[in-house]
Amino acid sequence: MHILNGTNQLCESLGITSRQLDYWITRGHLDLEATTGRGSGKARRFDENDRVLITTFATLVKAGVRPQSAQVIAEDLIEHGEALLGPYTLTARKVGAQA
Repeated sequence: MHILNGTNQLCESLGITSRQLDYWITRGHLDLEATTGRGSGKARRFDENDRVLITTFATLVKAGVRPQSAQVIAEDLIEHGEALLGPYTLTARKVGAQA
């Protein structure tokens, strides 16, 4: 699988800190296939699946969804193309797809 970004590049593109990403990973909010070390000071490389999960998760958290809920919602969106958020159904669409 093609490796897309290291931690700093990915975090910068999402507007989050590497510390925030590390916190989410160490707390178990993100189950990733990242290669190499865990924790501060350890280099990580993220594949395309990781990047999609992190991007979806971070977007939900920035919108005010609790990390525990964002994890489930992000996984449902990726796996099933939709997820429930309270009384709303969120629907995923492919990048570049017309609305």
